[in-house]
Amino acid sequence: MSVTILCYHKVGSASEEGRRLNIEPLRLRSHVQFFVRKNRKFILAGDLPGSMNSGVVCFTFDDAYFSTMVHAPSVFEEAGTRATFYAVPGRVGKSSDWDGELARPLADWDLLLSAQSKGHEIGNHSQNHLHLADLDAQEQLAEIRTAHEALENKGLHPPQLLLPLR
Repeated sequence: MSVTILCYHKVGSASEEGRRLNIEPLRLRSHVQFFVRKNRKFILAGDLPGSMNSGVVCFTFDDAYFSTMVHAPSVFEEAGTRATFYAVPGRVGKSSDWDGELARPLADWDLLLSAQSKGHEIGNHSQNHLHLADLDAQEQLAEIRTAHEALENKGLHPPQLLLPLR
């Protein structure tokens, strides 16, 4: 079984985003084209439990940075495929306060809804991007459930939680 799962963060020019956790759009395009040339089947993260077949590739993006949501979806659309973007509902349209002095803007709801309308998946990256290891089990579940409900309330369709909602 050969499943490739790739995780990225920011997508933008180095002058715009720096080098930390960033890939330039042309480099991302080359990564996507590599898997296209290899005839890999692209799937969304929500499809992984039922798609653990050989030759599958899944591109994911943590945090739904503004730059990512501006640049990445079109790279996949040009290749005729899709990707999964994990949003932090409690910070949508704000900045990545967990990045300290390197904080960057996060996508707003319109960008997330636009990506979803083009077939991309918007997933749950917790409500506030807290360090889950610092929370007890009930607080962890609350972070995840609250985020899932917030995404749904905005008209997004995150993959089904594998946790009980209540």
